[in-house]
Amino acid sequence: MWTGVNQNHIDLPGSRKPRQITTTWKSAFLFCYFELLVIILYFTFIKVNTVNFAPSDQDVELPNDLSTIDVEAFAGLRADVAPRPLASLPQLPSVSETPARHSVNTSMTVSTPVSEELIQSCVIPRKVASIQGALEKERERHHCALKLLPYFFTKEELIRCNTDRSHGKERLDAIKLNSIKVLIFSKFPSDCPAKKEQLWRSIKGKINAKCHADKFACTGREI
Repeated sequence: MWTGVNQNHIDLPGSRKPRQITTTWKSAFLFCYFELLVIILYFTFIKVNTVNFAPSDQDVELPNDLSTIDVEAFAGLRADVAPRPLASLPQLPSVSETPARHSVNTSMTVSTPVSEELIQSCVIPRKVASIQGALEKERERHHCALKLLPYFFTKEELIRCNTDRSHGKERLDAIKLNSIKVLIFSKFPSDCPAKKEQLWRSIKGKINAKCHADKFACTGREI
């Protein structure tokens, strides 16, 4: 006779219960975990939107009603904050103002005219005009000396001689050389005697170089 009870199922003391309760707890835990995850994502989304779409200073609309502003006070404020002109900076010295190295220079920026009486004391009268022209044209001492050589020495003398008997040559006439020196330093004066002698040695070197060049030029024509 069936009584509605499963006779095969008997609950004995100490026997294990079915796993229905364990499954229910697992489902409840998973449900709570997903709910918490949804809440975290929701608040994260709200925070990001709040940062990205926060109104900037440029987006804030200013009131159009400016009637409460004092115009005179605003003009005075603008005058107070007006930029002032910068003070002038000290100018640096130009390249021309920087000190240059001391060197022997045969040129002279300041020249003085040579008197005709002085020229006549150095050369014969028919050469005075030519020497005056040479002195007026040249602006450097050694160029002037080289221009005056033909009026005091012949070509043969310049080929055969020089100022100091170097290279086995004869010496040019000392009186004529001194006349050239007087004319040059009369046109381009020098107050310092030591510097004057130093400049004259440099000029004599230029004269020796011309004598040497004239010798080789003459030798080349003969060949």
